[in-house]
Amino acid sequence: MSNLSNNTKASLFLDDITSGITPSKDKSYTVQSFNYRCERKRNTMGMPYGPTGKTYLRFSVKTLPDGHLKDLYNRMYETTSSTLSFAFDATFDPNGQMSDYETALVVEGFITSVEETYGSLPTETTDANSLMLTSVEFLAKAITYVGSGNKMKTLNINF
Repeated sequence: MSNLSNNTKASLFLDDITSGITPSKDKSYTVQSFNYRCERKRNTMGMPYGPTGKTYLRFSVKTLPDGHLKDLYNRMYETTSSTLSFAFDATFDPNGQMSDYETALVVEGFITSVEETYGSLPTETTDANSLMLTSVEFLAKAITYVGSGNKMKTLNINF
């Protein structure tokens, strides 16, 4: 937790940014870390076969402890899948609307857990005591990679 950053390299949006909506900066979260691991079985020749195995996406975001994450908690109780988007090197116009991003990762699935860490988180800002680190575990159903020129590649996951 001592390596929190205020430099936004990845932004989390609680919507599908490829669906035509224009997300705003005030509806984004600064991603501190994320990881996932997709696996498929391989035969003796090294060729993949069968479906992609169960994949959990784990990520942490820096937030304020004043109800900003109600939407995440509400999505834990949903029986239908929801979509999260990670935009890398996003740029915003003067009105706070996202104007561009380098690449993106759009994940569809189910939130399985949310863990909050309160307290003093060392950052470069003076209001560090008002921050918290929220860690989320997300069971992925599909992952869409969005590259330059809006080229997309979707990986459906069997869970």
